[in-house]
Amino acid sequence: MLAAGALQTLSLAPFNIWVVGPLSVVLLLWASQALSPNHRDTEAGKSSSQNTCKGIRHPAWHGYFFGLGLFLSGASWVYISIHTYGYASPPLAASLTLVFVAGLALFHALQFYLMFRLKGPSLSLNALLFVALWVLSDAFRSVFLTGFPWLFLGYGHLETPLAGWIPVLGVHGLTAITVASGVVLYLALQLGTKLRQQPKLVAITSVVVLLWLVGPLLNQVKWTTETGKSLTASLLQINIPQELKWLPSQRRKTLALLDEMSRENWESDIIVWPETAIPLLFDQALPYLDRLAEEAKQQHINIITGIPYRQTDPVTHEHT
Repeated sequence: MLAAGALQTLSLAPFNIWVVGPLSVVLLLWASQALSPNHRDTEAGKSSSQNTCKGIRHPAWHGYFFGLGLFLSGASWVYISIHTYGYASPPLAASLTLVFVAGLALFHALQFYLMFRLKGPSLSLNALLFVALWVLSDAFRSVFLTGFPWLFLGYGHLETPLAGWIPVLGVHGLTAITVASGVVLYLALQLGTKLRQQPKLVAITSVVVLLWLVGPLLNQVKWTTETGKSLTASLLQINIPQELKWLPSQRRKTLALLDEMSRENWESDIIVWPETAIPLLFDQALPYLDRLAEEAKQQHINIITGIPYRQTDPVTHEHT
């Protein structure tokens, strides 16, 4: 399970070995037998606790260890943020990272819990359920507690035959195709020539193959219409080390650098600053922002950036 999760990370940047994405799904299915028909245990004398252990708790661990492999290999950069820029000691940073990763793995544990809880005797319906629960789990993870939209399988297909589907289906749609491809490959390896004896599975396989074939054709479609007017954009990078950026002693230097670099690009239609380029909260930075916004308006320029803000809790009257 850990290996299957780590393989999924290899399908994404900077590795970009996208073919291992479906292979990770194959390995996961092989190790868990998640698509196998669910034969309810009706033998007399077996306790409900035994049924619970076999049908629910154990399958959830399959998903959990898969999630551990995925996030340990793909989200370990959190350690750098906590240790290098948060100045936490290595043991503390490692512990916090492990707790964070262990928490994210619960999403896949829930996915497998539901899979083994809901699956039935039909192999084809189980295959569709597996794909649906995977996508729903990703979608839920992308919004829960402000969201953790990381390491989705669909991200690995920016330059593959599936790239043509991006404007149509988005990242979750590409994830669905990738997972379905792994499911189809697993079924082909598992059933061999017997796959042809199941029309529903053949239909699912045909649809997946068709999606791969249509992808390159969609790349030829022009999804936008030219207006004849061009816009110029300047992307600014002030390149201040993170360990210095938020120091009060560096604020004046940072704001002055933003001023200078922005004025050097007044000829552009759009200027894009880095995320949280201003090391202040929104209400603290308002005088600076208002002044710069007025100058940009006079130059007919739009400046785009992100900035943290706070609001007062109406109950406690504390800042959040």
